[in-house]
Order: sequence, then C-alpha cells, then structure tokens
Amino acid sequence: MTRMMNCANRMLRSAIVTAVLITMTAAPAMTQSAGGQTPFTVDDALDMLSLSIQDVTDDGSWLICSVSRRRDRLGSDNTRYGDPTYMGPGGAEVFLMNGRTGEMTPLFEARVQARGFTFSPDGSTIAFFLRDGDAYRLHTWEMARGRSREVRLRTEKEISSRSMLRWLSDGSGLLIQLREEGWAESARQEFLSITEGPIIVHDSDDPFLKWD
Repeated sequence: MTRMMNCANRMLRSAIVTAVLITMTAAPAMTQSAGGQTPFTVDDALDMLSLSIQDVTDDGSWLICSVSRRRDRLGSDNTRYGDPTYMGPGGAEVFLMNGRTGEMTPLFEARVQARGFTFSPDGSTIAFFLRDGDAYRLHTWEMARGRSREVRLRTEKEISSRSMLRWLSDGSGLLIQLREEGWAESARQEFLSITEGPIIVHDSDDPFLKWD
C-alpha cells in the first residue's frame, strides 16, 4: 500500500510540474499572436523567464517555484569560475503555488538570491538558504503564519555555498554542510596558485578541483 501511495504521489507531482510548464511556455505565444510579430532583441533574450520547480509537498497540494531571468546574472566575474570563495550575482522571484487552484503567492517583496527550498515532511515549513552579503543564511518560512525567519546557528562556521539541505524524517531538524574555519583563505590561495601560475600542471592522481 505504501509503495502504491508513493507511486501515486510521484505521478501527481509530475502532472503538476507539466501543467505549470505548459502554462508558462504558452503565455508568450498567446501574447505574440494577439499583438502581432515583433523583432526579437537582446533585451528580449535577457528578460526571458526561466521557471524552476524547487519542491512539492508529498500530497502535491503546494509547490515552491522560482522565476529567474538571464539579466539577473549580468556582472559575473568569469575569471573566477570554479573559485569556491566567489558568489556571482543572481536573483529570482519565489512563489508558493497552490497545486489545486494554481494561485501563486510571492514569498518575498523583491527578487532574492536563495536556494535549497525544501518542504518539511508534514508540509508545514519551508527551509531554504538566503544570501546575505557573501554568505548564505539558513531560513525557514512557516505556512501557517506566512512569514520567514532566520535560523541562528550555534557555531561561527560558515554554511557552504554548495551545501545540501535535508529535513530529518520526523521534521525535528535539518542537515546542512559547514565550512572549516579558515577555509576561505586557503581555498582562495590554492585556486590562484593553480590558475595564475606561470606553469599549470594537472595530475590525474589528484582531485580535479583540489582547491575545493
């Protein structure tokens, strides 16, 4: 019975995601046919919307969606690609969608740089990482109150910019990854030594991105 319920939930999630994607992709086509054909410009390319389904509750009743634009990533320092201490620009609108009615409610008043959105097992709370300067902070958003709060960690260690975010099975806590103290300086120096040295040697016996 449990296996059948899990299968049904996966099918429901797939159907919801498909419906959302069809709605988002159909909207530009409807606008074009109504107003006639217009030239496609660079600004149009930069303002194209990209929809991502971040997570869905087990019963498919709620979804977390983010909508971003290519313009949001302008200004990235490509010379630091692969540098684990660098956080490029970015932003997105984040919505809570009712899977039954399609109603969408913004979680924030403005575009934010956030990641890792995940529902608690009972669907009552959303956990996510929100960028604050050059670091990510752990936050939760309570469905009942409709507001978010920062979760203060009892450590001085930084949250990894690539950290996973997983709820415990009973919803009593979260699993995240932290950086060791002093990691930023050593990682940055290692990155510079392997990318800016006069001679760069990659040894197949070493990890590919050894500075990370």
